[in-house]
Amino acid sequence: MAFLLMTEINARNVNGVNAYIANAVPQYSAVGKQTESPPSAFWVRLTDAWKPRGLPTSQNGVATKLEMSQGSTRRWYTGEGYPEIEVLRKIAELGKVTVDWLLNETLPKSPIGQNTPLGRLMVVWEQLDDDGLSDQPLSSGASDLPARTPPSCNPRRKR
Repeated sequence: MAFLLMTEINARNVNGVNAYIANAVPQYSAVGKQTESPPSAFWVRLTDAWKPRGLPTSQNGVATKLEMSQGSTRRWYTGEGYPEIEVLRKIAELGKVTVDWLLNETLPKSPIGQNTPLGRLMVVWEQLDDDGLSDQPLSSGASDLPARTPPSCNPRRKR
């Protein structure tokens, strides 16, 4: 009888503690690797530019390629910060993209060479004033752009 009485006293809820569970072994959930947050828009564009060229796209790989700390690339990955200007230029150069595209996805994605038709057209464009007239001779290379006659001035066109 005394044994049953002691068991009853020990099992009672005394001072808010239940004797049956007070000394129980806590149940811990398995602690696994925390899930990473999705990459920042900047990091997605960096990987879009670097992956086709066979350049590393992991945080550690990018840090090694640029000779930087992994903490810096982690901030870029999470969107907490951006690279400094010189590093940004190097990232763009290695990926053959523009800095504007890396930062804001502003087109054009790839740099425009001056020896391309569009590059030559841009040189001429810069030489025009507000009225569309140029007070400078066209720069070399722009003269090989195909000349087009407006349809209203074309004598061969039937009306």
